[in-house]
Amino acid sequence: MLENLEILNRQLFMMLNGGENTPAWIVGIAVALGDTLIYLVPLALLWMWLWGDFERRSLALKVFVVVMVAVGANQLIGLVWQHPRPFMVMLGHAWIPHQADSSFPSDHVTVLSAFGLTLLAGGL
Repeated sequence: MLENLEILNRQLFMMLNGGENTPAWIVGIAVALGDTLIYLVPLALLWMWLWGDFERRSLALKVFVVVMVAVGANQLIGLVWQHPRPFMVMLGHAWIPHQADSSFPSDHVTVLSAFGLTLLAGGL
């Protein structure tokens, strides 16, 4: 079962990973989005805190705590279960330099999921 998931994971990665013929402007947009979109999370929390009422501020604190706990859990999982990043196994092309740490679970996906699901649960 785990082997089938790994095969699917690699196939999906290769579908998303640009090849040698990918236009530079597409790579540029993808790199810019990959490097900057995560910063919308703290900006949104700051906005909720500075311009929100008591409920929004309370929700911003809840989101912050959930995100921090989730990232902490990610770190623990990464210590226990090392899953190599694609470039570590010579799969695809690494468009953004990255540390050779565990690729699972993804910090970006965890932060964005924790952020979005907490906001959803909080009624926003």
